[in-house]
Amino acid sequence: MVLPMPEVDDRTFDELVDEALQVVREHSDGWTDLSTSDPGVVLVEAFAHLTEMMIYRMNRLPEKAYVAFLELLNVRPFPPSAAQAVLKLNLAAPRGADLELPAGLRVTTPRGGDGGRPPVFETLVPATLPAGETEVLVPAAHFVSVAGELAGRGDGQPGQSVTVRHGPLIADNLPGQNMIVAVEAEASELTAADTTVEHAGRAYSVWQEVSRFSEQTRGRNVYTVNRYTGEIAFAPALRIGEGAGRVSDRPIVLGNVPARGQEIRVWYRHEGEGGGGIPAGKLSVLVSPLDGVSVTNPEAATAGRPTEALENALARGPMELHSLERAITARDFETLACRAAAGVNRARAIANASLWAHGARGAVNVSLVPQPHDTTGLVTVQSLREAQQAQVLEQVQGVLDVRRALGTACLINWARYKSVFARANVTVYPGQDSAAAEARISERLQNLVNPLDRGPGKPGWGFGRPLLAWDVLRAIGDLPGVAGVANIRLVVDHAPHAEVKTLARDPYQADTWYTASGSEFYRSGNNGDSWEALSRFDGQTVMHVAAYAPEAGDDPARAGLVSAVTKEDDQWRLHVSRDCGESFELVSLFEFEVSSVAWIFRDRVPSLFLASPSGLFEVLLQPGAAPRQVLVDADDPEMGATSVAVSRDLQGRTIVAVAGSAEQGVYLSAEAGEAGSYRHVGLKGELVRVLMIQETATHRYLWAGVSAVGKDEGNGCYRAQLEGKGIDQDDWTHFGEGWSAGGCRALAHDGHTIYAGSLRRGVLCLNPDEAEIAWRTPDVSCGLPLRDVSRLSPVDAIAATEGFVLAAGPSGVFRSTDLGISYQCCSETEFENEVKLPANWVLCSGRHEIRVSQVDETL
Repeated sequence: MVLPMPEVDDRTFDELVDEALQVVREHSDGWTDLSTSDPGVVLVEAFAHLTEMMIYRMNRLPEKAYVAFLELLNVRPFPPSAAQAVLKLNLAAPRGADLELPAGLRVTTPRGGDGGRPPVFETLVPATLPAGETEVLVPAAHFVSVAGELAGRGDGQPGQSVTVRHGPLIADNLPGQNMIVAVEAEASELTAADTTVEHAGRAYSVWQEVSRFSEQTRGRNVYTVNRYTGEIAFAPALRIGEGAGRVSDRPIVLGNVPARGQEIRVWYRHEGEGGGGIPAGKLSVLVSPLDGVSVTNPEAATAGRPTEALENALARGPMELHSLERAITARDFETLACRAAAGVNRARAIANASLWAHGARGAVNVSLVPQPHDTTGLVTVQSLREAQQAQVLEQVQGVLDVRRALGTACLINWARYKSVFARANVTVYPGQDSAAAEARISERLQNLVNPLDRGPGKPGWGFGRPLLAWDVLRAIGDLPGVAGVANIRLVVDHAPHAEVKTLARDPYQADTWYTASGSEFYRSGNNGDSWEALSRFDGQTVMHVAAYAPEAGDDPARAGLVSAVTKEDDQWRLHVSRDCGESFELVSLFEFEVSSVAWIFRDRVPSLFLASPSGLFEVLLQPGAAPRQVLVDADDPEMGATSVAVSRDLQGRTIVAVAGSAEQGVYLSAEAGEAGSYRHVGLKGELVRVLMIQETATHRYLWAGVSAVGKDEGNGCYRAQLEGKGIDQDDWTHFGEGWSAGGCRALAHDGHTIYAGSLRRGVLCLNPDEAEIAWRTPDVSCGLPLRDVSRLSPVDAIAATEGFVLAAGPSGVFRSTDLGISYQCCSETEFENEVKLPANWVLCSGRHEIRVSQVDETL
């Protein structure tokens, strides 16, 4: 509840007029005309109005007093932040000795024709160019440095303050020494522990900056600084509380003070002239040339941030009562991240455990939106990525690490973006310029779907907020001259809409699925409502994706593991992600084809089985690991493998099933797939293409899908129960009734129903618990893509869970929510109503396609 504000004087205009006229009646018998037309009454009302204004001001806190109160709370306008860049210093030819480059090298741009002074960047740290090398990278920033300025002389009194000549000072967020305050000292006054600096032949003791004088961890030679005004204050003297409601009899000085006559000198950095946001390649002029050395900036400089306006500081002041000395809430992390570096425009903090099943408790995921150099035009995904600087992440990480609570961790990363644009037909009233109307509409939509915070009233598109067709309709419809909007479509740049060869469900992460199209790896966190492109394997095609499953070894710590097998010409690669596809590392390269992948957890180490025409291989989950071939059949060491499946039986043993190529049947190992532990268990003479293990509460079943040759209608699937004694030749049950779909290409289950992807009939369904067991074939109008009028397109991959079945093939990904009876495409790039995205993603505007026409007045 907000405390009521007392009114010093609550009289209104009418009350003031009535009070004045009452005095007239009591003391002036000759003044009889008190109507509003009387000149005297007009003067009374004029003075009542002026008095009301004075009362209003009296009841409000004067701004000057407000500023003084905020100063007592240590709330001050934020100082400017310097633009930063990484400079590349090049030698024309290598040298035989190291070249030492001191900090403070000044670099600028070629002088332009506008007559303005070009910005100057200074290197922040010294660097060494080793002998034989020709280039070195050095961080730099846009500021003006001042060395050894005489700010004043000590007076020997507590509470002394001095002010530098050039304020405000830049924020203390750069590498190197941003500010030095040193007091003249005699050699006899210095100790071995003192830090000193020399100036003009004199020694000066370096004092330490503190945020308040109550801090006692940095010694007694301390000071505070107001970077907004440039004021440096030394310790005051106070009467300190001694308990029991008493204070000390004499003032106690909270630190040392400069002795009378001692010089106080300051080394500092203040805001530079000219704009600091410099495009790549423009910082190419050394102010003081070095022989044989050239310079450039390979990437654009991050834009600096000007001094905070006083009005904004006043509005921010009350929020500072919730002190941010520590980052506790999500808002704390976001606010501190934005303050930490000028290269941050926005931040979003989410508990890692709320995002991921593998997320560590106590970890906070902070996603940053960078501050681009140019924010006037269309802000694209490309421009945002170009503005991302590694040093900005380091600065934010450093600030949050100091302020986070003990036992928590900060994971700092750049935000992920999904580009979206609108297509729409817009009609305008006669007399409107169609081209101008199209430009206004595009600009409105670009400002609507903008991830950048552009000031009050323009906070940027929210993280995780979907874009609705209604948002577009409202934005366009509010513009003057618009008569109507029709045929709105929302279009995204990336989706797995073609040539999808693989599909996997994450058993740990709710509602999460993985797939790939061409070289791009995708993830959906909402059962296929939207797909996000996470990684791109340039020049490669993703052939197989597999998520670690509990059946491979029930260890929740392995949640988040995802593998991707890619192919480039004859070269195959195995990539592994530990964070649900957010990032991948290359684990192994090999030259044999892979037809199936399965995770296994053995000896507390996860690894992958790779089924190949060259045999069965195992790869440990560590960089540079080479595939190790596992002998399945000692009598046929050259036998290939078409599929591999892994699970744990009810006795806790790890079961590995392998389908042999060339009609060799199925092999089973009850010893976690170790070489020599495989036993042939039947189906010799069948073209087993795919294996799947169905897990129920009381049983484990091994399913085998069979291929077909040519126009053969196929043989359906076989099932065997995995009991303690294993599987014998006669334990297989054939399920071929109702099957006329050609070869079986993929298998999945939702716990009860079996789903089989086929060559010609889409996805067939089977419930083995029904009285009459037969495959249910979908109708050609089920929603799956057609190959011709009577046949459905091949289904290359299937994944299922309770309530959802996803099938993939040449035309993308299709979803069923009615047990495989009907399907809808869920991988399109065009949407009628809504574009969704994850909670830590943000939308970014593409180039909108607006067709403008005039209203036909004849209708």
